[in-house]
Amino acid sequence: PNGAGKTITIKILTNLLRPTSGHAYINGIDANRRPKETLCHIGALIEMPGVYDYLSPRDTLTYFEKVHGMKSRDIDDRIIEVLKLVKLADWE
Repeated sequence: PNGAGKTITIKILTNLLRPTSGHAYINGIDANRRPKETLCHIGALIEMPGVYDYLSPRDTLTYFEKVHGMKSRDIDDRIIEVLKLVKLADWE
């Protein structure tokens, strides 16, 4: 329902917004003290992801893997695995 705090909760959990009080935990990890670690445990789908329209599926995954701190040597293998999983390997 409107006004329930869904957007604020997602922003706090993804470290886009600091809570004014209290703590937010994901799998026992404080989302504000250890944001990179908590991001590995969640996923969020942006309602209007038009900002990524110009990227290929591979480029989009590469961007997000780097944002999450994945080592470059591991990125290519993981991207191929994910693209095959969601049947987008032909769209590279």
